[in-house]
Amino acid sequence: MSLALHDLGVDRQEQFVEGYGLKPKRLADIAPYIKVFNLLNYTDEINRVIDAKDKLGLDRLRARFAGTFDLYTL
Repeated sequence: MSLALHDLGVDRQEQFVEGYGLKPKRLADIAPYIKVFNLLNYTDEINRVIDAKDKLGLDRLRARFAGTFDLYTL
């Protein structure tokens, strides 16, 4: 679920969770767990940018994890 939601735009995310019968309250309840699994999917990339001392890559990941691109939550 975390991968599917990550790779979809907002409208498709909504359709996806509705297709599974998830109500907004239930989705809000499980969202922190989905975010943790999503973060775990980045472990290799995090290690790569750290090992490479890739400051731009690290900044990009920080922005992503901080929710900078989650504009629909504004």
